[in-house]
Amino acid sequence: MPEEYYDKQDWLQRQVDSNLMRIYRQPCESKLPDRMEQLLEKLREKEAARN
Repeated sequence: MPEEYYDKQDWLQRQVDSNLMRIYRQPCESKLPDRMEQLLEKLREKEAARN
């Protein structure tokens, strides 16, 4: 785990985000679909409420 990620949960979330971007990356390097961004935001909100 890289040193700049002090919080394991933060590191894992960044890994998930990075992997999803890699999956959905298109030749034009467009962003994630809006629906996927919304789902990720809901997940982040639920995780933040748990902590």
